[in-house]
Amino acid sequence: MNTLSISVINLFLFILTPFVVPHIVLEQKTLIEAVVRSFGMMKKIWTEVVACVIFLGILVFGVFLTYLLIQTAFGMVSPYETVTHPTHIWIALGFLYDLAFLTFAFVVATIGGIATLDLYTSTKSVQMPGSPEPEPHS
Repeated sequence: MNTLSISVINLFLFILTPFVVPHIVLEQKTLIEAVVRSFGMMKKIWTEVVACVIFLGILVFGVFLTYLLIQTAFGMVSPYETVTHPTHIWIALGFLYDLAFLTFAFVVATIGGIATLDLYTSTKSVQMPGSPEPEPHS
C-alpha cells in the first residue's frame, strides 16, 4: 500500500512538473520558479502532455504484461512456491531478459526526455493570445 501511495505521488509530480528541468537548465531559474513556470505551461498544453504520458505508459504496461506472461508461463510468479532450482540456461535467459528490460527503460526515459524538451520548446515558441508581439531581429 505504501508503494502505491508513493507511486501516485510520483505520478502526480511527474504530470504537474515536466518542464522543471528545462527551466532550471535552459533558463537558469531557481527550483521554486521552475515549478511555478512548469505548472503555468502545463495549463496551456495539458492535453499534449497527457497524450505523451499515456503513450509511454502503454509501452511500459506492455512490457510489464510481457514480464508477467513469462513469469506465469514458467510458474515463477510466487518464488516461495518454486521448489526447483533454475538451470544455467534459465539464469542466462533471465539475465538477457533483465538486460533487455533495462535497455527498454533507458529508451523510454530518453524518449520521455526528448518529448518533454520538444513540448517545452514548442510551447515557448508559440505566440500566446494577448501577449506582446516579439521584437524583430536586425
